[in-house]
Amino acid sequence: MSETELLQLAKDLALELTLLTGQTFQTITDERFVYIKGGGAWLALNTSWRPKDRITVYASTPRAMKGRASNHPEITVSADRTPEQIARDIARRILTEAREYFEDCRTIHRKEKANANALRVMQHRLSPYLKRSHRSHYDTTRTTMHGPRISADLIPTEILELKISHVTLGEAVKIFEILQCRNEPTPEE
Repeated sequence: MSETELLQLAKDLALELTLLTGQTFQTITDERFVYIKGGGAWLALNTSWRPKDRITVYASTPRAMKGRASNHPEITVSADRTPEQIARDIARRILTEAREYFEDCRTIHRKEKANANALRVMQHRLSPYLKRSHRSHYDTTRTTMHGPRISADLIPTEILELKISHVTLGEAVKIFEILQCRNEPTPEE
């Protein structure tokens, strides 16, 4: 199945799913995939992993949504079936799970975003003690900080490593107060 044919099938499926469920579905494409979005779910269509007569339909998320739940549900369908038959199959076999997957991913994304914001606030508060800090993990939840008086490797739920040197007792107390507040909501500074 060509990319043009796959895109047309996705448009036909979006229409059929809209008619079948009463919820609006639309087609979205990017440089790699064809998506059907609607009804609280994102579905991706792919033909490259299967024989030519099969289409993989799996739960997905927008690329901008970083958080991913594990084990996205997927089904395969025959490319020889009509869009109406495939839409019924999608609604029956994967749509509910795809909605749950999307909601799980959205929750993970929101938590990761909140954690990243909390780490930025903490970095700002620790800046008098640091020379530089950087993200050391692709999902932006782990931060490594280095400075003349503090070095830390942090994730939102724990301090992996912490070294404090050449600080006054008052500065040490302040540093520990900042680190203690890393999971609490903080206003933007």
